[in-house]
Amino acid sequence: MVKMLKLYDEGKYVEPMRETIYEKSDGGFNIGIDIRNQSDILQIGKLVEKKEAKNLGRYSDNRIWYWSKMRLI
Repeated sequence: MVKMLKLYDEGKYVEPMRETIYEKSDGGFNIGIDIRNQSDILQIGKLVEKKEAKNLGRYSDNRIWYWSKMRLI
């Protein structure tokens, strides 16, 4: 019985992916990226490699927070 209920409810309660948030801060932006947003994660990763962005070490509301002088494309 429980197995049937799991299959019936599967995929019903998945949250949609959230938009990337930009907050102005100290000559740049605090950028909050949803952990499911692969394209933005890859872009910010390239900026971190070039040392044009840095990880703030914060994780909240299913977002990873970074600081950068520029917005993502």
